[in-house]
Amino acid sequence: MKNIFTIMMKEIGDNLRDRRSLFFAIIYGPIMMPAMMFGPMIFNANKHIQDYETPSEIHVVGEKIAPTLINHLKEKNIKIKTAPDNYKQQLIEGEIDIVLEISNTYGEKFVKGTPARVTIHYDKDRTDSQKVFWTLRGELVAYARTISAYRMVSRGLDQQLLRSIDIVENDISREDSGAGMIANMTMFLVIFSMMMGGFYLAVDITAGERERLSLEPLLSLAISRFEIALGKYLSILTFVFLSFLLPLISITILVSFIPEDFYGNSAVPTFLTFVKLAVLTFPLCFFMAGFLMALSTATKSTKEAQTQVGFAMFIPMLPFFLMMAMNIKLTVLTGSIPILGQYLMAGKIVMNPDFSLLTILPNALTTLALAAALISVAVYLYRKESILV
Repeated sequence: MKNIFTIMMKEIGDNLRDRRSLFFAIIYGPIMMPAMMFGPMIFNANKHIQDYETPSEIHVVGEKIAPTLINHLKEKNIKIKTAPDNYKQQLIEGEIDIVLEISNTYGEKFVKGTPARVTIHYDKDRTDSQKVFWTLRGELVAYARTISAYRMVSRGLDQQLLRSIDIVENDISREDSGAGMIANMTMFLVIFSMMMGGFYLAVDITAGERERLSLEPLLSLAISRFEIALGKYLSILTFVFLSFLLPLISITILVSFIPEDFYGNSAVPTFLTFVKLAVLTFPLCFFMAGFLMALSTATKSTKEAQTQVGFAMFIPMLPFFLMMAMNIKLTVLTGSIPILGQYLMAGKIVMNPDFSLLTILPNALTTLALAAALISVAVYLYRKESILV
């Protein structure tokens, strides 16, 4: 056990002196990637909520002609201002967003029961102007429907005559709420970070040592090759675990800045949610470390190892792209598949706070079994004499 620990600490110490490896293990995957992916989402989500909650402001021409309409708009938290004489020029220059022009014949036609004209002046090429336009248009349509209903009632007609179909909307969707997006992004970032965290160390202590001709003196020591392989594996596992834990911490902090409305019908993720995600993802640390070591040990040079491991990095991330293109359901079979099962159950954990951790047991067992198989492959390769060739 002492020999295994000594080899592990030696490899960890050497890797800590490699700034490139340290950057990808501690900075790039755990901090920069979550910030780059969650940062724009947080900004857009908060901006959308702020825009939605902030009362719109419009300028009106002929405000006194339609007092009832103006009062209706004020009740909907729309601020009313008198439009300046040069409002068209100010609209072009972007000084004001929108102008509602009430025609001089509005009152006369309104009394007669004929359509009374109002004109909305806006700039469709400007986001702020277009946003206020749709708010104002929606309120005008709602007001027109209310007036139409009153007119029918006053004439002794049932307003239901105009409704040939009664459409009721009942949205039972939970996946479209944004919680599923948080789950998929979290899993993608954590798996990507684990791969990047152990990538350079795995290549350096296997193919790199063989290329530097430092592997033969190590194998000639009075230490079993099993101990050597296990010590190297544990050093890779240490950095993979670090690259697994740090992004979960940073994502937990970043997600707290996302407004609750973003999640729709789903529950808002809490600290316990990310603890469950950590328990779900933890077995992948052993799998990733074994995967990186077995693949790097099978190569003959650093360049070959970097190329093969670089291509192989897409394999653990394949389920992310499959789930984007296909509707894969969580079953006993799919849930037991390493990586894919983690993706599927992560969505359930984020959207359902009562998700039982006992459900992940089959996935954890298959993931650990596959990790053990990959470690056995690495040990087998170290016991062969061709490891020095």
